Amino acid sequence: MYLLRRLLWFVPTLFAVSLLAFALNKMAPGDPVMLYTHGELDDSESSAARYEEVARQLGMDKPNFYFQVSSAALPDTLHRILRQDRRIAAEKISLQTGNWDATQRYLRAVQLFEQYILENKDRIGREHFLPLRKATLQLFIQHKKNNIESYLQIVENETSKIVDNLHEVAFFQNIKTAYQQLWSQTTLYKRWIPTVYWVGLDNQYHNYISNFVTGNFGVSYEDNRPVAAKIADYGRWTLLLNLLAILFTYAIAVPLGVWSAAQKGTKKEAFLQGFLAALYAMPTFWVASLLLLFFTTSDYGLRIFPSAGLGNYNRNVFFFKQFLEVFPHFVMPLICLIYNNLAFVARQMRRSTLDALSQDFVRTARAKGLLPKTVLWQHAVRNALFPLVTMLASLLPASL
Repeated sequence: MYLLRRLLWFVPTLFAVSLLAFALNKMAPGDPVMLYTHGELDDSESSAARYEEVARQLGMDKPNFYFQVSSAALPDTLHRILRQDRRIAAEKISLQTGNWDATQRYLRAVQLFEQYILENKDRIGREHFLPLRKATLQLFIQHKKNNIESYLQIVENETSKIVDNLHEVAFFQNIKTAYQQLWSQTTLYKRWIPTVYWVGLDNQYHNYISNFVTGNFGVSYEDNRPVAAKIADYGRWTLLLNLLAILFTYAIAVPLGVWSAAQKGTKKEAFLQGFLAALYAMPTFWVASLLLLFFTTSDYGLRIFPSAGLGNYNRNVFFFKQFLEVFPHFVMPLICLIYNNLAFVARQMRRSTLDALSQDFVRTARAKGLLPKTVLWQHAVRNALFPLVTMLASLLPASL
């Protein structure tokens, strides 16, 4: 029954954790498309098409969740505005006026004007096209009334300077009429009416959790590589690093702990205990900073070890050769992982050995005339290792 209860709790716990992770990801600052493209997109037509392509590739053209709770002033299709800054502006304008239909007509008029000037930029002329284009782009992302009107004034001024400007004036009048209707046909009461929209399974969270369960973690914004491939690549080195740290920790700490127990009450043992306490008290981040400062730069110390990463090692050779190439990158992380655990494990081994030395079977071994070393290593240490084996069982999962 206990196991069954734990398994039953697993599903809601996974749902809650995944929902929290998804929510934090959506609330993170920045535009995912711009992060994915490394900020290379500009205001050109090709960049706009590329933005929409990447947004659909990332699933941003779908609603966030299975349902959405919002104001009656907002539609259930707001997610179809792919550009994040334009979507935020459209949402704020609609909330200010309480009229999504009028907001949509205004934005559609701006979009038609933008399409027209892009198609006729040669006839319009560069001296007029650039300020018109800049002002039009601002109309998409502005939501404050004063800012919108200032950019509308810029468009009107530039339009009046164009020779044979009948079409430009007509398109601008459409924007102006739609903007006036936007503020004359307000339905502010809709802002306070809650509305629930059911959007179904085709949403971002459903795709997120489905991909996670199937092992598809998406692509990295840094280098556009699959995240699963990056985890597999760097995960094996992380696991190897931690396993080596555990191995070296036990190889050094166990003899130190046994020797400390054997030397109990001596000055040597007191010095060793003080040294181990000092190691345990030193923060890992501080030691790591000192190692970086003195062993990776030539300004303050010796440039012996690389500072970060694994370097450009050859991935096409056997794993052992790869390890030899990256081992210099392992040295300082190993030191940071070992010294703190070393102090802890050594003190635990000392305590466990002292407990074993006080047991009856040790006194019996001594009474038989066995050598002190034999009593210590073949009788006391064997039994003192059991607590450390239990400790190892908790360290291994942590290394993953």
